[in-house]
Amino acid sequence: MRNDGVSPLIGMILGLGIIVGFIGIVQNFFVPEWMKAEEWDHYELVSSEFSYLAKIVALSSSTGSPNTVTIDMGVKHSDYPFLLTPPDTASFIKVRELYINITYYEIFPNRSIALKPKTLVLNTSAIILKPDYVYLDDVEFTYEHGYAFKRYRNANVTLTDQNMFIGDTVNIYIINTTFDSLATTQPLNLVFSPLSYGGVISVANATIQFESLNPSYWESIGADVTGNIVEVNVTNARLKIATIMVTSSGSNITTTSDISPQLNELVPLSSQLNLFVGETEKVEVMARDQFGNPITGITINASISGNIGNFDGSFATSEKTDANGIATFYFTATNEGLGTLNFEAESKQASLPVEVIDVNTSVEKKWDQDKSNTSVVVSPDFVWTGISGASKIVLKNAVSLTGQDNNKFNIIFTLYNSSTYYTFGVGLKIEGDEYKVKSKKVFLYKNGQELFNNKELNSTAWDNIFTNIGTDILDVDNYASSDQSSIETYLQEVINFLQNAPPSDPVKLAVQNIGFQEEHGGGGWKVDIQII
Repeated sequence: MRNDGVSPLIGMILGLGIIVGFIGIVQNFFVPEWMKAEEWDHYELVSSEFSYLAKIVALSSSTGSPNTVTIDMGVKHSDYPFLLTPPDTASFIKVRELYINITYYEIFPNRSIALKPKTLVLNTSAIILKPDYVYLDDVEFTYEHGYAFKRYRNANVTLTDQNMFIGDTVNIYIINTTFDSLATTQPLNLVFSPLSYGGVISVANATIQFESLNPSYWESIGADVTGNIVEVNVTNARLKIATIMVTSSGSNITTTSDISPQLNELVPLSSQLNLFVGETEKVEVMARDQFGNPITGITINASISGNIGNFDGSFATSEKTDANGIATFYFTATNEGLGTLNFEAESKQASLPVEVIDVNTSVEKKWDQDKSNTSVVVSPDFVWTGISGASKIVLKNAVSLTGQDNNKFNIIFTLYNSSTYYTFGVGLKIEGDEYKVKSKKVFLYKNGQELFNNKELNSTAWDNIFTNIGTDILDVDNYASSDQSSIETYLQEVINFLQNAPPSDPVKLAVQNIGFQEEHGGGGWKVDIQII
């Protein structure tokens, strides 16, 4: 009887041992794999969601509309009967402040260049997300400067390519957040709301220096890197600066912001004015906020220092900025002399230097040095001295003294100072070592090296050389559309040379040939050269 009672008990104990052993095997070997698979699913989901930040920032800065990225913050682990699984864990999100310094020479709409550089000192933020995994290796996701990457297994892996430098456009994204750090297991909505956007600053030269959490990436695309400081130099570029406010909201998190753009500066959209007595010039002044973007609805008041002219119109000295942040004034020059146009709004001030010339008394300033006649025969040995601050070279009233067809007109002249010389040929092209008369063609050499050759003026510009309208050969719009993109940089270089010439080393203009013939004759034409 005792043996019969012991056998079932032993069997039950053995069965229980088998069950416990099986549970132990599942707990030690299968549960970690199941949990790791769930964490991997979360990792892939968050990788996709976080990568979307770069697209959303770019979209918000271009459209001006708020956009939202939802990030699954909770790392959820399933429950199983009789098994031990980790509790749900929270992801941790934080921001790291980074600086951006931009120094640039602005190019204004009239293609003049600022005489002094300007510097913007800006603060942005990197957004860093760190999930709390039990079984997976530590991983950290980071967004900075239009680029997202992750740190995983001691390596930085790119999630998105950068969209800060695209062609001739530099996109500067200023990220401000209403939180420093937070942790949650609930889905988190990051709302990207543009505060300041829509401005474009054209620059001749710019140095962009910024702090990075992954400087080796920027080095790989050609940036100069020292430590965690990245520096990129660009020429003839467009700066687009957008400020984005990031607020967070979830089931238990809500934050708001009261940051708003403020008027920071007034910017006349030209570096200086040079006019004849009687000329009227449109003068545009932009109101910009602290991020370099235009502000609408700002009242700008204008005044004049010096007895040089007056503003036209019924609201001549008080104008509001339009949708592009620009207030427009019209100035008429009445008396020769130097003066300034002054602008003021909300305690911000700016001024624009003006030189007015009376062609009847100061011919040498803009025309030939012969004061007796403003339309003279410019000879091959003609030299014009003391040029500085100019941005236009206008050819006008060209006439053949021997009755030649206008298609035979051509001129070669050189702009030079002690260090640099630019040689223009208008109505000529170079084939090998030979000059060929070719109507509408233009070439440009710098210090004897070709910058461009055989570029074509459009028909209107060519025809205007023979009228009182004239043609500015430094204006890219006077060239055929097919040639504009390839020569604008060089024309702007010549303008910069003219405008930045110091008084101690001014530019001279020397005419080398005029009316150059196919058979290497010369002379036979007169032309007015206007330098403004």
